[in-house]
Amino acid sequence: MSALRPSRKGEGLPARVLNIPGCSVWLAQLRDRPAAAGCTFDDGGIVGVYWLATLPEYRSSGLGRAVMANALNAHPDQPFMLTATDAGRPLYESMNFRAVVTTTW
Repeated sequence: MSALRPSRKGEGLPARVLNIPGCSVWLAQLRDRPAAAGCTFDDGGIVGVYWLATLPEYRSSGLGRAVMANALNAHPDQPFMLTATDAGRPLYESMNFRAVVTTTW
């Protein structure tokens, strides 16, 4: 997927992903500063959650939860899937996600 690689250092995804049907990028700000973000992709059958992250200084402030809640609310009738780190697992489990398989990368 070299076409989706960032074109500038420090860029998570190129802006052109916003034009891909089914792709949404979610941003939470605190005091007008970006603090948490994530990406979802809806293929019409299931919604995948990718790259949900909160900057270290804003962790445990509810912003990751706010990003997830907005994504879930945007697709109320569809199933979701994601791959979680151990750090994110408590958030996802508190939002009724359940582990299907455990793996080590």
